[in-house]
Amino acid sequence: MKEYILITGICGNFGRELAAHLHKEHKIIGLDRREFSDRPKDILHFQIDIRRKKIEEIFRKYYIKAIVHLNIIHDPRISSKEHYEFNLMGSANILDLAVKYKVPHFIFLSSADIYGPSPDNPLFIPEGHQLYGSKNIPILRDLVETDLLIQSYFWKAPDMTTTILRPCHIIGLNIENGIMKYIKGRIVPTVAGFNPMIQIMHIQDVFKSIEMVMKKRERGIFNISAQDQIPLLTLLREIGIIHTPVLPPFERPIFKALFLAGLISLHPEQVDFLKYPCMVDDSRIRERLAFSPQYKITDIINELKLIRKI
Repeated sequence: MKEYILITGICGNFGRELAAHLHKEHKIIGLDRREFSDRPKDILHFQIDIRRKKIEEIFRKYYIKAIVHLNIIHDPRISSKEHYEFNLMGSANILDLAVKYKVPHFIFLSSADIYGPSPDNPLFIPEGHQLYGSKNIPILRDLVETDLLIQSYFWKAPDMTTTILRPCHIIGLNIENGIMKYIKGRIVPTVAGFNPMIQIMHIQDVFKSIEMVMKKRERGIFNISAQDQIPLLTLLREIGIIHTPVLPPFERPIFKALFLAGLISLHPEQVDFLKYPCMVDDSRIRERLAFSPQYKITDIINELKLIRKI
C-alpha cells in the first residue's frame, strides 16, 4: 500500500516549498482551497476547503502516514469571524478524520508568537509557559485556540502521535509572513526607545525540524529557534534598512493610520513585538531530537540583504 504525507495549506508559499522539499523521498497529497498552478506532476492536490465533509473521501481512498497541518490563515485584513471559523473548524475537521482513519502522526506548525511579547517574559520562554499572545493581541486568539485544540488530542487520541512545533520568526525568499512583510515594507516603523532582542530562523531549518519529528515520531510541543539572537535595530541596520521611529505613547494610533492606509502590513495590535521580547527556549528539541539549526545569523542577514534587492 502506498503511504502518503498530507500537507494542508500546500498552496501557500511555505506549503509549496515544504512539498518540494519532501516529495523527493515521500509521496505527497496536498489539500487547499486555492489552485496549485505549478504543481509537480508527482504531487496529488485536492482543491477543497478543509472544513468540508467531502475531504473524508481522501482519507478513505489513500493511506496517510502523517499530516503536516499548515492551513491556518493569518491575514489581519480578514474578519475575526472568518479567521475563527476557518482555523478552528478546519483544524477540528482534519483532527477528527485523522483519528477516525488512524493516521499515525499529526504535526501542527504553530508559532512562538502565541506566547506574546511582554516586558515580563522570561529571557527564553519554555514550552510550558502560558500562552498570553491573545491577551493584548486579539488577532492571535484563534491561533492560540487552535494550538490548545490540538494539544487536547494528546489525551483524546493517545494512539496518534501529535506534535506541535512553535518556531520563532521564519525567513525565506518566497515567504510572505509577518516578519518578511515587515522587512520588505516601503516604511519600516519602529518604536523610539525600544530595541527588543529577536530570534529569526531560516526556512530550511524549519523543514529540517519537521523531517526530524516525522522520522522519530516524537510526541509533544517543541519550540524551534535559530543559533543566535539579535537586537531588532541591529538587524535592520545590518540589512541596510532605514527605519522610521515612532514616538510613544502615540505608536498605536500612528500604526493604525499607516495600516489602514496600506503603508504597512504590521497590524497595530502587533506593535508590542517591536517593543518587548518574545524569545523561546529550544533546549527540548535540541536534547530530545539532537536538532541543531544550520543557518547562522550572518547567513540569515546575508540572505535578507539579497531579498531586499530583488
